[in-house]
Amino acid sequence: MQIGSIEVHPWLSRIADIDSTDRCLIDLDPGDDVSVAVVVSLTRDVLGIIRSCGLSAAVKTSGSSGMHLVIPLPPKTSYEVSARLATLIARAVVTLRPGTATIQRSLRSRPPGTIYVDAMQNACGKSMASAYSVRATDAATVSAPLRTRNLTCRLRTSAFSTKTMPARSARLGDLWGEMLTARATTQALVKAMLVLAQVLGTASEATKPPRG
Repeated sequence: MQIGSIEVHPWLSRIADIDSTDRCLIDLDPGDDVSVAVVVSLTRDVLGIIRSCGLSAAVKTSGSSGMHLVIPLPPKTSYEVSARLATLIARAVVTLRPGTATIQRSLRSRPPGTIYVDAMQNACGKSMASAYSVRATDAATVSAPLRTRNLTCRLRTSAFSTKTMPARSARLGDLWGEMLTARATTQALVKAMLVLAQVLGTASEATKPPRG
């Protein structure tokens, strides 16, 4: 899968159980006309929504212009449940920030100046650029884990590169591994989905019996 590529794109599963998902991904994909400050602002809002329903998430730059928010899930969580959670979160984000966020997958259908809240990567066989992965950019940027306090208007995703990341990692340690330790319980996951669905007025979607 990695032949001819410098980027590392792991699955969302563990090798021991590839049919279950280990984490839920929300990928913020901004248009070319969206500033970093707007992306950071929306990232904070998404993080707020996730936390308000009792879950935790790890945040990192995508290594390009976007952001990844990753929710650690209980063991044996099906991809169906993960996709449902991601979709509920994405819809809640658009409800909160309709002028900034969109769930329109087609590039032509997205309003100018918006950020695509991508919940569609939560399926078996899908992948994401891993934390600390180098991306194929002119500046050799790196997908960098971030603390909440890093999410300010002063953030510059281009500051994380092969030149700067070794020293940062040596100073801060493995932030990504640290942030992924707060894994949700099954009860917390069910409660979070019910809260999101009730806010959106679609409680029946969260209460469908999951397969697997």
